[in-house]
Order: sequence, then structure tokens, then C-alpha cells
Amino acid sequence: MRLYITRDSVAAADDVDAPHDRTLSDPSITTVNDILSTVAREYQLPKIVGGKATWVLASGVPLAVFAQEWSEPRPDWRIPSRVEDLDYDGKVVRLHFSYLGQYSPEDVANIVRHLRFRAL
Repeated sequence: MRLYITRDSVAAADDVDAPHDRTLSDPSITTVNDILSTVAREYQLPKIVGGKATWVLASGVPLAVFAQEWSEPRPDWRIPSRVEDLDYDGKVVRLHFSYLGQYSPEDVANIVRHLRFRAL
């Protein structure tokens, strides 16, 4: 499976390389959890001064909160169980990291948990 990953810039000087894209290919990826593990291991997010960068990884829906001070990402409890439910065209899963500055990753995770993306 191929993963196409982009991320927000962390500062004006970082805009030079935007959208910071990278494609990863791994035929052993078959699940959403495999995607999260691969991205956490293979896609290097920038470190910021102070050590408190917070990111949300999404693919049509939020998947996980990544934080510079955490050793591993924390998946959202509603992550889809099927890769087909992501931003996936049958060949490539498109993922994006939104940079949320130095907001508390715990607060960000709580906010993401409470977001609704569809009408009740």
C-alpha cells in the first residue's frame, strides 16, 4: 500500500518546503493500525524549541494525536476499522498532519474526541 503524507509548516521559514510531502510504500500495510504504526515510525515530524509540538493526523477523519513529548501517538477512539473508509482511492491513502502549535496534546485529544463530523 502507498501512503501520501503532507503536513502543515511550523514556521515561516518552514514554508519553503511545503507541503512537506512524502510517499511511503509498504505491501504489509493492510489495516488502519498498520498505517498509524508506519507513519509514526517512518515520517519524521519537526521538533520545535520547547519540545511541545502537537499534531493531528487525518485522512478524511481524525486518526490520532501526535505530540513531541509523547513516545507514541494516541489514536482517536473512532478511527475507521477499514482502510476504504479513509481518503483512499484504491491505490494511495492520503494523510495530513495539522500542526496545532504548543497546545496541550491532552486538550487537543479531548477536543478531537468531542468533534462530530456528521449530523445525528
